[in-house]
Amino acid sequence: LFGYGRFPRTMIYLILSILGCSGMALMLKLAEEKHIDQLPLMAVNYFAAAAIATFQVPYASIVFSDSNFMLTLAMAVLSGAIYLLVLYLCQYNVRINGAILASTFMQLGVVIPIAFSFILWKESPDTSQIIGIILSVLAVVLISYKKGEKRKTALALLLLLLASAGFSDSLPKMFNMLDLPKMEGSYMALTFSAAFIFCLILVVVKKKRFRVDSLWAGCLLGI
Repeated sequence: LFGYGRFPRTMIYLILSILGCSGMALMLKLAEEKHIDQLPLMAVNYFAAAAIATFQVPYASIVFSDSNFMLTLAMAVLSGAIYLLVLYLCQYNVRINGAILASTFMQLGVVIPIAFSFILWKESPDTSQIIGIILSVLAVVLISYKKGEKRKTALALLLLLLASAGFSDSLPKMFNMLDLPKMEGSYMALTFSAAFIFCLILVVVKKKRFRVDSLWAGCLLGI
């Protein structure tokens, strides 16, 4: 396997992705145990993520006068709304189903962009990818299987998280299909900014308050 040139770097990115998503679920579980208010937590999270994303983008690439800016902004607003939904569903699932199941189903959302790649982008899977897809689906069945009506309701929430997380993972690919390389760097910064604004509006409408615990937990979650 290590003879394949791209394997080590690809695995590093995959491992970092798994650690990031798992860490997010654990942070949400910690926030739940500490009774940290949900909306301020998510607002600070997306503010931190937007700040980090903006620092990673060269200033020249954020061109508001660019003819493709409005299209990029529209995609970012859609992505921001979906990202906020995914985080909310993840937090709710952590509360109902626990951090392990929430993190697992969030990771298994990868089957959605895989399906899109077959149907929309006409990509052909190799044997190892087909085996991986089958194992992912099998993992969903084995992890979630439990008798009883209460588990059926919880399973519906987990499947909703899986579908939402998978769709959110497909959005950057959809943006790349628009062939706007000049705006790629701005896309994530605008996405997190949109999610932050949506969250901030909810904080104001519901008259929530930012506390010290929501600030430090939100920053860690965003990072």
